[in-house]
Amino acid sequence: WGTHLFGEQAGQVDEVRTKVEALQATPVEAAPVHLTVDGVTFTGVLDDLTSVGLVRVSLENKLYATDVLRLYFAHLLLCATRPAGVELRSYLIGLEKEVILEPVADPLKLLADFAAAYQEGLCLPLPLFRRASPVWIKKQSLDEVRKAYEGNDYNTGDGEDAWINMLWRNADPCDERFIHWAERLYGP
Repeated sequence: WGTHLFGEQAGQVDEVRTKVEALQATPVEAAPVHLTVDGVTFTGVLDDLTSVGLVRVSLENKLYATDVLRLYFAHLLLCATRPAGVELRSYLIGLEKEVILEPVADPLKLLADFAAAYQEGLCLPLPLFRRASPVWIKKQSLDEVRKAYEGNDYNTGDGEDAWINMLWRNADPCDERFIHWAERLYGP
């Protein structure tokens, strides 16, 4: 059984490797990040850099909105820092889909949304959820958002997570603040 499972996994890895090789990307050294936007300093390292841009891989069956959000944030940092020898594109390559982000004109303006989220998050919990926030962007329906938040017999909802449940208790986090942050961060 283990050999069969390994064969399946190796086949999936080869599929993704073929997609990455098609980009004809040459690995580039990680780039340091140190940016201050609206009083918030983003510091760290951008890794997964290649000559064609930022290239990340997911071996999940589907690409999740949170993976795309993380890529988008890293992409904005890439566009703001402009490391030498790296195109300003970002790729998320999955088993079935790919996401490609093109260069943005004003990355600092867009990073200001993340800075504002950080600053507000220091004072109040942000109503950002792995399942419910992307549902708002796709369907623009609070009824659908509540279904994603509460879950059902087939899918676990955000509100079923013990930590989220404890944080929000009996409050309804799917309100105007929820819509504001979903559109501001997941919308782009």
